[in-house]
Amino acid sequence: MTAPDTPENQGGLPQPPGQRPGLGFPMIRLVVLLSLTTALLGGLALGPYEGKEAGETALLRALLDRLRPGHVLLADRYFCSYFMVALLRARGVDVVFRMHASRDVTSGPA
Repeated sequence: MTAPDTPENQGGLPQPPGQRPGLGFPMIRLVVLLSLTTALLGGLALGPYEGKEAGETALLRALLDRLRPGHVLLADRYFCSYFMVALLRARGVDVVFRMHASRDVTSGPA
């Protein structure tokens, strides 16, 4: 999403790629926890669009304390990694992710 074009935001948030410095609206990355039952917003993490620890998985890790044993996290294939599944399962959270397109799930032990 984009932020208002203020001097503070221009100084602290990155511009869209290919945009001349100081033009356009600064960009923000966000991850939300949303209940599919009640539409309750259970958590929100915001960060800069680019930079160290600015990706969606880093933002999701900031929200892990809001997930309880027995919860089910439904997310897109971007979050489907062994690390994320193991991290969530260690907290007792079940996961439903679509497999990433580059993962080969057809091969395995015979």
